[in-house]
Amino acid sequence: MQLFQSLTRPSVVRHGHSDCAHYVIVDVLNASCIVSFVSGNVYSYENVSRRALVKLLLQDNISLGRWINDALLCVDNDKVVCKFEPQLNVVRENVPYLVAA
Repeated sequence: MQLFQSLTRPSVVRHGHSDCAHYVIVDVLNASCIVSFVSGNVYSYENVSRRALVKLLLQDNISLGRWINDALLCVDNDKVVCKFEPQLNVVRENVPYLVAA
């Protein structure tokens, strides 16, 4: 049941400590995610590989930094759209309306 919910609604992913990001909000249905970086900046990404999003949800040992590089920043797919979201800068412990996966 929890797996189904994480695939059908946005889920917060935190895999331990990361020097790169506080968390990633994964939305498999919409092929998108929101990344809160340690620097305080928040970016949204659209047209992200659903396979990469599911992999992040299912594998607890994935490094967030490596996943961000592989799935969002260094992809050969020109369709991935990145947008700075200053209005989404939220405190990392207080992610609104979402339940940790």
